[in-house]
Amino acid sequence: MIFRMIIKTITTKPARTFLTILSIVIGVTSVLLINSVSNAGTKMISDELNSLGIDCISITSQDTDEFLLTNNDINNLSKINGVKDVYGFYSHGGAISTNKTNGNVIFWGLSDPDNHLLSIDLLYGEFINQEDIAKTLPVCVIDKETAINYFGKEDAVGEQLSAYINDYKIDMTVIGISGKSDGILSEVINGFIPEIVYTSSNLIQYLCETNAISQISVTMNEMSDKNIRNGINDIRNTLLKTHSGKKMSIENLTENKNSIIKIISMIKLLLTAIAGISVIVASIGITNIMYISVAERKREIGIKKAIGATNLQIGSEFIIEGIAIAVVGCLVGIIFTLILLYLSNLFLPDFSLKLSIKTVLTSIAISIILGALFSLIPSIKAAIQTPVKCLKNE
Repeated sequence: MIFRMIIKTITTKPARTFLTILSIVIGVTSVLLINSVSNAGTKMISDELNSLGIDCISITSQDTDEFLLTNNDINNLSKINGVKDVYGFYSHGGAISTNKTNGNVIFWGLSDPDNHLLSIDLLYGEFINQEDIAKTLPVCVIDKETAINYFGKEDAVGEQLSAYINDYKIDMTVIGISGKSDGILSEVINGFIPEIVYTSSNLIQYLCETNAISQISVTMNEMSDKNIRNGINDIRNTLLKTHSGKKMSIENLTENKNSIIKIISMIKLLLTAIAGISVIVASIGITNIMYISVAERKREIGIKKAIGATNLQIGSEFIIEGIAIAVVGCLVGIIFTLILLYLSNLFLPDFSLKLSIKTVLTSIAISIILGALFSLIPSIKAAIQTPVKCLKNE
């Protein structure tokens, strides 16, 4: 009975009700779109940071003249309790040339191809394997853009290039072609550094006449703050046994990544709060429409009270009416948001936008609360009316 009366009341003044609902729809859609875009952006940046190999503990030497990380350090660190993977690499600047062109590159020598932290999407051929490293074979993997620049084609597997490292020249065979990341961060980084040529760490160490490792990266079985702190202490103690008194840098790169994600989350919260202001403004419209409704229905309120309606029943009717308007606006906003997200994913498939069930349910719950809250004062005003004053329309 009460819901039929509410529907009748809402449809009595359709233009007024439509405008109030429209303002709620705009506010809800703004909040949901910002939330969806922020979540997608956060995930994209997090994935890109992981692909750059920074979700780990990084160990470097601060005094390269006296303290050199070696393959023995990799073996020692891999024995620490709780350590999942230990990956070392030796990088060195150099140049490569083919019959087509020449240019500067960074040679990235891998010590263990199975544990490298960089996400490499192999398009053609194969990656550096353990045999290539053990036998110091002159083989390499380049990305597709490097292949196009130096060989005029993407699939350059089997081609030869001349590598110049530490005044040595060596002919290397291309055994694999990797895809180049199209991410925003990767594009920025690629604009400042030369192409990377992946090869064996033993080969680079041999040509540079050293057994040093430029950097060692360690991942724990569980990358929680507590485990990482304990892992850093164990790593420092292990290295000090063989490098006592030497300067070393042990950095939690995962913490740096989390700091970036935290900043992004704060920006997301700020933008959501700004968009939420429009929802509050729209909710004030509910208060306004409820005040008008109470004034227009004084005679009806008086009759209901005269035949025995209680203050709670009168007040509840207006509160439920306010909630109904808020929920209808919220549901329409959710549907409109889903349509916009569908169109966005249709034309921008790489930027996946989603609306979680949790977000939908939270939006509905908040709309119920706001609908009740902003219709509370008008409902109290309606409930305390006396039948005589209402019938006299005073």
